[in-house]
Amino acid sequence: MLKKLYAVLFSKEFFALSQPKFIQKSYLKQKDLVVILVFCLASLFFSWEFLSTFFSIPVLTGGDTPFHIVAGEFYTRQIFPSLWGFVPLWLGGFPFPQLYPPLSFFVLSLLSLIFNIPYELMFSITATVAVLAIPILIYKITQTCRSQKITAVCAGWFALIFINTFSPATQGIGLSLRDTLGVGLAPQTLAFVFFLLWLLFFLHISTSVKYEITSIVFLTC
Repeated sequence: MLKKLYAVLFSKEFFALSQPKFIQKSYLKQKDLVVILVFCLASLFFSWEFLSTFFSIPVLTGGDTPFHIVAGEFYTRQIFPSLWGFVPLWLGGFPFPQLYPPLSFFVLSLLSLIFNIPYELMFSITATVAVLAIPILIYKITQTCRSQKITAVCAGWFALIFINTFSPATQGIGLSLRDTLGVGLAPQTLAFVFFLLWLLFFLHISTSVKYEITSIVFLTC
């Protein structure tokens, strides 16, 4: 039953019928680049205290952050590119992947080896890029669904302010550097970015096969 429902919801025919009439094609233009640059600078400004900590202290601490780094380094050196292995460092040893969603370990290990960057530094870079990407993706998604650019800009600013507001309502959701550094919710940030990428490409699947394939990839992630 679930498979049939999923097939209907994600079929081209259903999407064509349910697609809002106000959906507009939205690609990177010069004005978009200016808006994106402003979002990046604003995010860097609001996150500067945590960014300076991210790239200055010798060992990242806070919550489960050390686990993500040490387990990731072990995986990179001893297990990767295999998707299955054994980690003897915690709980008397346990099979990998366990405890946390494995995608972040796979992605960071691959990037670390490709660019020849230490895993801990790649962890900091990826977390920073993910946090910077969230307001931009919210902006692009809203721009795809609404013709008024001001609506998209406001949505992006709301997302930026929300993830950088340090209150009980925004702590522990894994969408900010504070959560990554203080709580250790690194996989959640990356997963949310993949979700937003899926939604962005999904809104364009009626225009091109490449968007359909890309949306499937990010949905699988």
